[in-house]
Amino acid sequence: MRHEVASYNTRKLLSTTLKVIMKDKDLSKISVSEVAEAAKVNRKTFYYHFNDIYDLLAWTLETESINLVRSFDLTVDYKRAIKITLDYMEQNSEFMGNIMKSYARNEVRHFLYKDLHDIFLKTIKDIAKRNNAFIEKEYADFISGFSTEAIAGMIMHWVSNPVSFERAKVEKYLARIFRVTVENLIEEEARR
Repeated sequence: MRHEVASYNTRKLLSTTLKVIMKDKDLSKISVSEVAEAAKVNRKTFYYHFNDIYDLLAWTLETESINLVRSFDLTVDYKRAIKITLDYMEQNSEFMGNIMKSYARNEVRHFLYKDLHDIFLKTIKDIAKRNNAFIEKEYADFISGFSTEAIAGMIMHWVSNPVSFERAKVEKYLARIFRVTVENLIEEEARR
């Protein structure tokens, strides 16, 4: 148990160090040596925990995703999920912005997908139930996946171009588009 805690603490130290360095430097220009030196560990320690910088980045986003999802409760709705996700992206804008400029954009998409998909799926099922509509699991998964990809794409666009839309409008537009799309699809399904 003590070893697991030490291992987690070392991973967290490396993760935090990477985020600090990424405030001023593109991910593609950061070396393992630079992260290890800034964290005051040796390269062997880094490689004991991670294969490379991208592995560290994936772990960082995975861990932060888990922590973000923990902030949702089971009754959280899609509007709150969008708000919390945008809050996180805004609070970590330099870090996320640098990821968006790198080859690791898919890590951000995966991060957002994990956070939003299940909440959107639950919302779809709730709306169907409220409308006394039967919706097949496969179709609900498809709608949730489509919605998650679209919303993740727009969030990524907003992080890359924050002046394109005001934050409040992004939040409002995403929630409205999701709700209207899902309600219309479910109404259509109920008429079939």
